[in-house]
Amino acid sequence: MFKFFRKKKNQKGFTLIELLVVVSIIGVLAMVAVPMYQNSQAASRGAKIAADLRTIDSAIMQAQAAGIANPTIAQLTAAGTGYLAAWPVPPQAGPITYPPRGAGVGTTQAAIIAAAYTIDANNRATIGALTVENLP
Repeated sequence: MFKFFRKKKNQKGFTLIELLVVVSIIGVLAMVAVPMYQNSQAASRGAKIAADLRTIDSAIMQAQAAGIANPTIAQLTAAGTGYLAAWPVPPQAGPITYPPRGAGVGTTQAAIIAAAYTIDANNRATIGALTVENLP
């Protein structure tokens, strides 16, 4: 029976058992790598939203320091002002993992809360009704 699995001297190539072992190892590695890749994408979406909100808040504060009491999106992105080169666009698809506050793990949401960033009545950058401090 073991003679069947042995290679002859002139025979080159891999046996079926060797190929099955390699394919199963690749399958196990893929099962580990794909979820980690998806988690990193979700975390990068959440980090982008938080960074965009902070950037818009900074531009609002700069405009207020320059004497614009209630800056609009057009005023913040106007050429030559230096507040924002362009209005940021949030990620459009997929789950989001927001960065953790302090120690701990971030929270995950199933989808984007809103289609665009806005400025609320308190001159804060928001996505949906959430400011950077209120992100889940």
